[in-house]
Amino acid sequence: MGHVSLGGSGMISVLQPLVAPTVAASIIVASILYEMILVRHGLMLVGYSYGAKTCIYKALAASLGDLEEQGLLEEHRVQIRVMNPKSIYMGQLYGMFDPVSHEWKDGVLAKVFRELAVDTATDRKWVMFDGPVDAVWIENMNTVLDDNKKLCLNSGEIIQMSNTMNMIFEVQDLAVASPATVSRCGMVYVEPSQIGWKPLQASWMHTLPAHMKDDHRVHLDNMFQWLVDPCIAFIRKNCRELVPTSDIALPVSLMNIMDSLMDELRPLEGKPLQLPAKDIVKFIDSVFVFALIWSIGGTTESDGRAKFSDFLRKLLNNEVDRKMDRTDFDLGPGLEITDPGFKLALPFPKEGTIYDFMYDKSKGQWKQWMETVKLADIPETSTFNEIIVQTIDTGMDKTQNQNIQTAFSAQTNANQVQDIIDMKLDKRRKGIFGPPIGMKCIIFVDDLNMPALEVYGAQPPIELLRQWMDHGGWYDRSDNSFRKLEDIQYVCAMGPPGGGRNPVTPRFIRHFNTICITEFDDGTYIRIYTAIADWWFRRAKIPEEVRLKGPAIVKATIEIYNTIRAELLPTPAKSHYTYNMRDLSKVFQGMQMLGVLLDDTKKLTKLWAHETLRVFHDRLVSDEDRLWFQTQIKEMVNKHLGLKFDNVFEPPEGMTKGDPGNLRNVLYCDFMTQGADNQKYDYVSDIQQLLSMVEEYLGDYNAQSKTRMDLVLFMYAAEHICRISRIIKQPYGNALLVGVGGSVFLFSDNQIKDESFLEDINNILNTGEVPNLFPKDELMVIMEAVTQRAKRAGKPLTPSSFVASRFLKDVEMDTEETRASVEDMCMVFHQTVRSLADKFYRQLQRHYYATPTSYLELIQTYKELLGSKRKTVYQRRYQVGLEKLLAAEQDVNVMKKELIELQPKLVETGKEVEETLIVVAKETIEAEAQKVIVQADEASANTKAASAKAIKDECTSELAVAMPLLEPKRMNDPANPSKKIDDFWSVSQAFLSDPTFIQQLKDFDKDNIPEATIKVMRPYIAMPEFEPDLVKKASKAAYGLCCWARAMEAYDRVAKVVAPKKAKLAEAESEFAELMVGLNAKKAELKEVEDRLAALNAKLAEMQQKKKQLEFDVDLCEKKLDRATKLIGGLGGEKTRWTEVALKLGEDYENLTGDVLLSSGFIAYLGAFTSAYRDEATTEWTKLCKEEKIPCSDTFRCGHFKIRDWVIDGLPNDSFSIDNGIMVSKARRWPLLIDPQGQANRWIRNMESKSQLEVLKLSDGDYVRRLEMCIQFGNPVLLENVGEELDPTLEPLLLKNVFKQGGGLCIRLGDSTIEYSESFRFYITTKLRNPHYLPEVAVKVTLLNFMITPEGLEDQLLGIVVLKERPELEEEKTKLVLQGAENARQLKEIEDKIIEILSTSEGNILEDETAIEVIAEKTEKKIDEARMGYKPVARHVSVLFFNISDLASIEPMYQYSLAWFVNLFEYTINKAEQHKDLGKRIEVLIKHFTYSLYVNVCRSLFEKDKLLFSFSLCVAIQSAIEDNVDMLQYRFLLTGGVATGEPPPNPSDWLSDKLWGEMCRLSETFPPFNGLSDSFKENMAPWKEIYDSQDPSSISYPEPWHEKLDIFQRLLLMRLIRPDKLVMSMQNYVLQTMGRKFIEPPPFDLDKCYQDSSSLTPLIFVLSAGVDPMSALLKYADSVHIEVESISLGQGQGPKASKLIEQAKSAGGWVVLQNCHLAVSWMPTLERICEQFKPESTNPQFRLWLTSYPSPHFPVSVLQNGIKMTNDPPKGLRANLLGSYISDPVNDPEFFDSCTRPAEFKKLLFGLCFFHAFVQERLKFGPLGWNVPYQFSQPDFVISARQLQMFLNEFSDLPLKALSYLTGECNYGGRVTDGHDR
Repeated sequence: MGHVSLGGSGMISVLQPLVAPTVAASIIVASILYEMILVRHGLMLVGYSYGAKTCIYKALAASLGDLEEQGLLEEHRVQIRVMNPKSIYMGQLYGMFDPVSHEWKDGVLAKVFRELAVDTATDRKWVMFDGPVDAVWIENMNTVLDDNKKLCLNSGEIIQMSNTMNMIFEVQDLAVASPATVSRCGMVYVEPSQIGWKPLQASWMHTLPAHMKDDHRVHLDNMFQWLVDPCIAFIRKNCRELVPTSDIALPVSLMNIMDSLMDELRPLEGKPLQLPAKDIVKFIDSVFVFALIWSIGGTTESDGRAKFSDFLRKLLNNEVDRKMDRTDFDLGPGLEITDPGFKLALPFPKEGTIYDFMYDKSKGQWKQWMETVKLADIPETSTFNEIIVQTIDTGMDKTQNQNIQTAFSAQTNANQVQDIIDMKLDKRRKGIFGPPIGMKCIIFVDDLNMPALEVYGAQPPIELLRQWMDHGGWYDRSDNSFRKLEDIQYVCAMGPPGGGRNPVTPRFIRHFNTICITEFDDGTYIRIYTAIADWWFRRAKIPEEVRLKGPAIVKATIEIYNTIRAELLPTPAKSHYTYNMRDLSKVFQGMQMLGVLLDDTKKLTKLWAHETLRVFHDRLVSDEDRLWFQTQIKEMVNKHLGLKFDNVFEPPEGMTKGDPGNLRNVLYCDFMTQGADNQKYDYVSDIQQLLSMVEEYLGDYNAQSKTRMDLVLFMYAAEHICRISRIIKQPYGNALLVGVGGSVFLFSDNQIKDESFLEDINNILNTGEVPNLFPKDELMVIMEAVTQRAKRAGKPLTPSSFVASRFLKDVEMDTEETRASVEDMCMVFHQTVRSLADKFYRQLQRHYYATPTSYLELIQTYKELLGSKRKTVYQRRYQVGLEKLLAAEQDVNVMKKELIELQPKLVETGKEVEETLIVVAKETIEAEAQKVIVQADEASANTKAASAKAIKDECTSELAVAMPLLEPKRMNDPANPSKKIDDFWSVSQAFLSDPTFIQQLKDFDKDNIPEATIKVMRPYIAMPEFEPDLVKKASKAAYGLCCWARAMEAYDRVAKVVAPKKAKLAEAESEFAELMVGLNAKKAELKEVEDRLAALNAKLAEMQQKKKQLEFDVDLCEKKLDRATKLIGGLGGEKTRWTEVALKLGEDYENLTGDVLLSSGFIAYLGAFTSAYRDEATTEWTKLCKEEKIPCSDTFRCGHFKIRDWVIDGLPNDSFSIDNGIMVSKARRWPLLIDPQGQANRWIRNMESKSQLEVLKLSDGDYVRRLEMCIQFGNPVLLENVGEELDPTLEPLLLKNVFKQGGGLCIRLGDSTIEYSESFRFYITTKLRNPHYLPEVAVKVTLLNFMITPEGLEDQLLGIVVLKERPELEEEKTKLVLQGAENARQLKEIEDKIIEILSTSEGNILEDETAIEVIAEKTEKKIDEARMGYKPVARHVSVLFFNISDLASIEPMYQYSLAWFVNLFEYTINKAEQHKDLGKRIEVLIKHFTYSLYVNVCRSLFEKDKLLFSFSLCVAIQSAIEDNVDMLQYRFLLTGGVATGEPPPNPSDWLSDKLWGEMCRLSETFPPFNGLSDSFKENMAPWKEIYDSQDPSSISYPEPWHEKLDIFQRLLLMRLIRPDKLVMSMQNYVLQTMGRKFIEPPPFDLDKCYQDSSSLTPLIFVLSAGVDPMSALLKYADSVHIEVESISLGQGQGPKASKLIEQAKSAGGWVVLQNCHLAVSWMPTLERICEQFKPESTNPQFRLWLTSYPSPHFPVSVLQNGIKMTNDPPKGLRANLLGSYISDPVNDPEFFDSCTRPAEFKKLLFGLCFFHAFVQERLKFGPLGWNVPYQFSQPDFVISARQLQMFLNEFSDLPLKALSYLTGECNYGGRVTDGHDR
């Protein structure tokens, strides 16, 4: 097919600016592009910037428009819709469901694709993807790019692509494009070097101002030809660019700068040119040179600037050799400098560098930059943050320019950037946005290259900005419309790539003029900070003599700054060792915080040293770095400040004078006066006072806070408090606290659940705002609320031992020496574990962190455990029982003697009791008779008394009526009455005037009133006027007299009736008194009788009690004798054992101090370590404890009474697992168990099953609610399958932040406060084999390594094989274990009860009946020796499991679960040949299982790893089982050993020095090889023969080595002599040791894989480049008549996949989920789905097939339990040819036989198959085969084969040229980017 003739005005107009050769080349590329569009609907335009990609496709589009107008080629105009797929995210590109409303929202592509697909116009429609192509987004395009031509959206919508549409990708390269995508697209490659800069310059010349005449243009063109190429060449050869630029970008920058400086040649319309004609050449020359300096010369750093300055000066003065073979400057080969034929109209100044000058257009002369700066003092009223010291006059007119500032960080995303810019722009008209009309918007982006690279290297924020630069806008994410942004300019800043900063795509950089901002020189720094220091001195009124030190302070600070930047560079472990000008400023900012008068130079020096320490020293992480910095300060004090360091910094106690470490005690703070309002920042002169003060503040905090902080504030902590306080005190004082977990932060990194949180923090620190913090409606309300206010405002001991001492002060110790040793050992434990953790990582790549929290955990565990163990390990427990037994033995004879003595006493006492009873009876009769007489007299007297009492009561009651009337009343003086009274008034007046009148009334003789007086009174009494109430109205005094008179009359009347009665009463009382005298005498007689009787009764009772006691004593003595006999007989056997146990416990009790210390260290630190490391640590610790005289056992051991129960519940029965079980039960923190084989998970489920265990996963939607319920009700919880991060919601639970509220315990979980049950238990497990838990997680849990051990697995496998082979044996064993556990439990209970009774019974044990009735039962254990006969097979199989477990370190997909492994073992037991002879049976089992394992594992390995697996399997068996391989020698084979010194000189000239060094190490290290290097030296000829041989393995080694060494050891020799043949030798080793079948893995058999699977077992294709198993799978499914549903996973495909699986589970179909590695976020859901497969709910025909490239995110549990398969491309030409013939479509007879020209077809097909094999096999030769390792794939072959058949069927002639072009240039050649490879 020839090139189609394209042309027309459209293409020519677009390509017009290019020079003729470039236009020709571009037309060729455009023609190729057009041809590709005709045959492919998907194609890629590939090439770097300035390759004219955009011009070419636009030119082609214009040309097609011309063709439509001219009616040629049936072509049509083109609609182009452009988007950058990496400027938005997957959901925004394709569409997504709203996470809240679940409504579908279209993406940009979905909307564009649909609009174009339904457009019925005949126009061509090109969807341009102008951005990086990677597997993150383009895999979802596969259905569009293949023959389906359909876009499948997550909503279920499928959009058919129309025939007029093309998908075109404009990309820089295909470095990360997947083979599946590349194979579906046509390729067109463009090369920028074909164009160069000159076409662009020629184009630019057309845009020059009209006032430039032709001669001016020619002059300018000569300047370009003269200067540009030499300057670019010089920069490339002699200078370093911080950011790489292209050779085209630099001249473009020159043109841009020059264009911006030519306004003088562009007068306003109607205005004359201001520049005189004679000055135009001078103007052009000067402006060109200035632009040249800041474009081509502006991209290099300081050293490069110096070189370029010298070169350009000489070049401008014609002092550079123009010839190609010049020697004065290296400009590369082939560059001849043009002779301009003129000199500059305005010579460049000779002084300084070229960068020191700017062209002053107004004066027409060169001028130094600094001459443009005006100098002025800083006003004293300025704050530090307002200071600007000008170095270059810069600025912009704020009335004309809007400023938008933002700073990128690693977590910046494209949406945030878009929001920041969009929210500050106004809408101008539909779809167009910009700053307010009449203004320009300048957007400043700081830290441009900080955004983290995506997995395939793209930076979406950068791509978003590039979309604006290339296409003028971006898509509105709300409605997917295109937002065009106008009047915008970008200014960006970034540091050089490296240290977290990333290279930015050249496609973005090309849009900028790149200028390297070089470091300020010291002169500039001095000028800036001298001005700042002077400002502070003036403002703080510092004396003149102190001010004189200002320049010295500035110089010392700058030298410190320069030195630390040069010496302490950032490393991965010290990534924060970065310093910039901000740090310099912070020193002076800190100094000006001083709140007291600074009146001498020593104080100034101390202040300066302190602030320098705070700014620079505090970020240093090692003692070595800190001492180095302190030494630097000492040097600066001596060198610059004119003072002696020793005199300024006095040493604290214990330190020497002049020691730089004295600087540690230089501290300033502003909180030394507690409660003061105006605290002063001042020097801390008393460290002890500082410590006391922070302790007081801590006490205040604890008194007021719910959650106490029990901290030990030693010196180190106090220093940190001072440091943080100082930072917070400063404006914009933000602190980043670097260190491991265990401290309290306000915002700690474990709270950063999503890394995007950091972006908000970054925005706050940089710009003070967080984009989209408030919704727009809320934002308006906030703006209105603050607008008015804004207008008004105008806008000595080591810390470790100190802590131990503090916390252990209350713990009882034997001696103070022991206490001191224990405190020291705590510190030693911590330090040794840190070293052990380093070793752990070096050897096993496993992480562990020993943190301060671990140390506190050690101490707290020790305190608690020691207290509890001292209670349980109590010697008296047995001693009391022994004492009781011994006392019983001794008391027997005593009791017999007592019994004999008691009998006579009992008889005598009985006789006395009988006699006393007779006397008592007689006395009782006499007393009763006397009592009757007295009672009769008493009754008569009582009758008389009652009569007298009745008379008395009658008189009393009548008198009681009159007596109240006689109560005296107080009278007032009488007033004048209104009514006068006759007769008695004068007499009354006389009475009333008598002073004794009142007293006379009181003393009146009321009992003897004359009768005459009464008669006179009574008429008055009867008068109505004499009523008291009426009298009271006239006079209160008269009222009183009235009442008195009436009372006297009434009393007299009553008294005359009562008088006789009173007389009668007196008579009755007299008679009663006489009766009582007689009666009392008789009562006295009766009492005497009764007292005598009571005495007799008391004596009787005493005698009876004595008798009773004697009877009891006799009975008790008889019982005690009986009990003693029983007790001594029943527990006599325990006496010996208890005696031994008591002695042992006494010793154990004494050793508790050390043993519990060791156990606490074990629990606090060693849980995460494997067995060998634990043993190493405990052995060392035990030895140290002995040396320190801490009482402890000779060997460390753990024990627990529940171990037997744990083993029954499934805990592996090995010491490592049992130790883990003990740590789970005893640790203070909740356990997090590293449990890849699920052992711990199963044990916990069984152990806690009876306690209503709740099993949760973090992925469960309701896990928090269920967890809360368990916490409240005290049910245990198992949180399984966690990753390396835990949900922050769990933090209060992990920290056990329990508090009391309302009388109960509570905990706050999330937003809820819930009750906390003390019976709650929490377990966490992870299936990760080697998780990396950061300190922030590790310190909150007890991290336990629960990986199975060889011993534990061996025990399990032994159980399995015995259960299968001898089921009755294993059943009996299980029954015995259970019975033994029950017996042990009962025995323990009985012993506890006996000892409790013995220990708690008071007095003599023989008096306690309960104790003697307890009977102990004894149980015997039965061990079946026959079970051990199967141990060899269990051991062999166990070794193989650990061998395959290590495969995961090669490839993350090589995961195998213990359950899968055990199933395979059981399969072997069932299928292996039966033998009655046990030895032969075991041999058969071992052979069968070994090969079965090899076959099953091999099918899941890539070809490259199969021999490695065979070899490692072989070595594992030979080393662990046969003991034929030394593992140290094996390690040498793998690594070559570690060089510890220089080897002797190499005696040969053919063996490399590296191999000679390895030979010397081998000879020295291993006895079998001793003398090898000497033997080699003495006779090198036979070794040289091996070295030169084509097949060295066929030649015997020189003796004695061939005979002396075994077959494995000879491999080490092969490594030394011919390492290139080592792989072949390893294969021979496996062949000779294990047989040929272990080096020839069986071919891939899909049917066998299917037969091995079940409906519950996923089948996983592990993909490699160029492999697509789908066609084979679909064909196999068709053969077994199964319906297959397939889906390619990607953004949002998860729900569809879930639905398909659910349907197929019921119906029994197959589901294929392709490309699982692309759906990282859905993988946890896949894992959950697979875990929920249950036989009862799954159709047996159902199968789940998965395909995935190797990925660390693929669920481990699915990998472990699934059937993994690989099907690598064949290796070798023959195998590759065969593979092509047996693959689709060639193996399909319908295809193979359907060509109309079979002879030519078969020949050409063979050629195509050979070509396909050839291009693939060249890959193995590295750069000799292909410069770039292209991934040619099966789809390349398939499309070529189909095209071959199609062309032969449709063309009559043989179209070899067309076939060669399509196959070579398009199908295969499209991906070839290297010119030589082409």
